[in-house]
Amino acid sequence: MSWFDVALFTEVFVTLFVIMDPPGTVPVFLALTSRMTAADRRRAARTAIFVAFGVIVVFALFGQLLLEHMGISLAALQASGGLLLLLVALELLMGKMDAGETDSGGSARNVALVPLATPLLAGPGTIVATMVFVQRGVSAGSRRSGTTRRSASASSRCASAPGRPCGSRAWCTGCSRTPESRS
Repeated sequence: MSWFDVALFTEVFVTLFVIMDPPGTVPVFLALTSRMTAADRRRAARTAIFVAFGVIVVFALFGQLLLEHMGISLAALQASGGLLLLLVALELLMGKMDAGETDSGGSARNVALVPLATPLLAGPGTIVATMVFVQRGVSAGSRRSGTTRRSASASSRCASAPGRPCGSRAWCTGCSRTPESRS
């Protein structure tokens, strides 16, 4: 069995591409960087991409631990992230400028970090999807290795003590007993 699951990779790629929506972010990027020079736009684009990638990787590796430590569920993260995206969208829709932004063409804030990298590219939807896919990948890997260990263990128990319940929670490979019939 290969360590690279093409079907899972394709599903992750398509899901993250749809959630992040890079083509849909282009007009927002152009609007937010309209007063920047070409070099500043390239730098902002690179910064947004690297920060979004970093956020996704950090949450893929440590997101579940972080959420468990803070006592936050994935559903709560989704709900609060949706509200955050709504507020950012309303701010962008209204054309509201921050107090730190100047009208003379310069910008006192870095638009590559907020709102481009987070929450538009690496927002709550992307973070939650990444964490769910990581959990699925880990559980699938442990199921594959764990199933082999459980079936081998159950077979040895049934073979060593025929006619007695094997004690496994699932169907035993060494006998035809179900968990309900073992009493």
